[in-house]
Amino acid sequence: MRLGKRYEIVQMLGEGGMGADYKARDLELDCLVALKVIRPELAVHEQVLQRFKQELILARKITQKNVIRIFDLGEADGVKFITMEFIEGRDLTSVIKEKGRLAFEECADARVSLQSKSQRWKKKWKVCNGTIMPQPR
Repeated sequence: MRLGKRYEIVQMLGEGGMGADYKARDLELDCLVALKVIRPELAVHEQVLQRFKQELILARKITQKNVIRIFDLGEADGVKFITMEFIEGRDLTSVIKEKGRLAFEECADARVSLQSKSQRWKKKWKVCNGTIMPQPR
């Protein structure tokens, strides 16, 4: 399956309230990307598109190795989407299904790692209900 002439959909990664995420091949650059496709019923509302675009603009300003880079906002075949860096890995649900309950140490190590790595950008940004917003100075 393709999205426009540029992207070949490899697999669906998941679905959420705003749309669906896919692993795709950028045929022009010959690399894997992640596509977040906005639900068509939401894409017709200008307010939703503006919020989506604002999140993209703010997220592009975060340059931290533990935050996925966002590349662009696009449209093909009447479908609006954003392109992001694709990182191969496993989600927490699949890890828990495989290993069962995680040991306290594994959870604590992951939490400490995430907290320490995010302290720098937490001073400039906050996340509220999944939306990235600049902190008032």
